[in-house]
Amino acid sequence: MIRIGLVMLLFFWAYKAQAQLEFKKGDRVLLYGNSFVERLQENGFFEASLQLAHSDKELEFRSLAWTGDEVGY
Repeated sequence: MIRIGLVMLLFFWAYKAQAQLEFKKGDRVLLYGNSFVERLQENGFFEASLQLAHSDKELEFRSLAWTGDEVGY
C-alpha cells in the first residue's frame, strides 16, 4: 500500500511540475530537427494550429530542419 501511495505521489508531483509554454506578441518559433520537422513544414497544419490558438500573438515561424540531423551524431 505504501508503494502505491508513493507512486501516486510521484505521478501527481511530476504532473504538476510540467512547464507551461507561453507566447508573447511577436515571438519567433524555431522548428529544429530532422525529416519529421521538414514534413511538418510541408503541410502547414502545425503552424496553422498554433496561429489559430494564439492569433493575437502574431507568431513567426523559422525552420532549421534538415533531413539526416540526429541528436548525438
